[in-house]
Amino acid sequence: MKKAKALRIFSEHIIPERWVEVPAPNENDLKKTLVLQIPVTEASAKVHSDPPIDEEANRTLPVWTGELPLRLVPRVPISDRQLEQHFQAPAYIRNYQIQSRGTKRS
Repeated sequence: MKKAKALRIFSEHIIPERWVEVPAPNENDLKKTLVLQIPVTEASAKVHSDPPIDEEANRTLPVWTGELPLRLVPRVPISDRQLEQHFQAPAYIRNYQIQSRGTKRS
């Protein structure tokens, strides 16, 4: 099934090994899950390691310029309270770190 395959690929990209450990989605799960395929035909990114420096002509404008750094940080896993048995989150969940899969382009 196309949707299940897309979910498996996405899941393995985010948390490798998880898909083989959990039950496969059933028909009801798949009905409640939306998978979008969006073609990316163009993209851009402003990447730098220096502090923000706006163009000289913009420095006299009456607006704030700079950057707002954001981070996505994993926190402590929270178990389902309705589990019949207590299971510790697997190591790949407890030790999860977000990996940058992007490539630098000059």
